[in-house]
Amino acid sequence: MTSGRDPLTVSVGSGTIYYAAIGTAEPATLTGAWVSGWINVGYTEKGTTFTRGVTATDIDVAEEFYSIGEVITGYTGTIDFALSQMTAENMSIAFNGGTITTNIVDVYFDPPAAGAEVYAMLGWQSNDGTERYIWRKVIQTGATATSRQKVLPQALIPVSFKMFKPPSLQPFRWMGSITPINRAGV
Repeated sequence: MTSGRDPLTVSVGSGTIYYAAIGTAEPATLTGAWVSGWINVGYTEKGTTFTRGVTATDIDVAEEFYSIGEVITGYTGTIDFALSQMTAENMSIAFNGGTITTNIVDVYFDPPAAGAEVYAMLGWQSNDGTERYIWRKVIQTGATATSRQKVLPQALIPVSFKMFKPPSLQPFRWMGSITPINRAGV
C-alpha cells in the first residue's frame, strides 16, 4: 500500500461505462475481461461521477453543549452521466427497461409500464486500466431531459442511477492497481 505523496498514484482521465442485468457475472480481477452480458453504453458527455453520501445523527446529552459522538444512520450512492449516443439500447437503460422493436429500416422503443422497471448493474473501467468500479444494484431515478438545440451541445440522455444494497454483497466494489501508474514525464 502506498502512503505519503506519490504522483504516480494520482488518477486522471475518463473511462468506459458498462451496463448489465442483475446477477451478471462480475469480472474477477482488475484486468479481467468484462464477461458476456456487460454492454458498453458508448460515449458520455463529460464522463461519470460516483457520489457516496453519509447520513449521521449527533448523540446529545443534557450535561454537555457539544455532542458527545455521532451515529451513522445511512448511506446513499448515485452514479451520474449523460449518454451521448441516441440508441434504443440507451433509451432502455435510461428508462429502466422497456421494449425494443426493429423492422427492416426502423427501431422503436417503448418504455416499461409503471411498476415494470428493472434494476441493473453498472460498471466503469478507467481508460488506463488501473481502476474499475462495479455497482451491483442500481436503478435510474433521475430526470431524462433531452434538449434539442441548433447545433451544440449534442442531444443527451442524462441519467442518475441510485445505488442499493443487494443480498449478501456490498453495494459496490472498487478495484485498483497495486502498481503505480506509469505516466511518461512523471
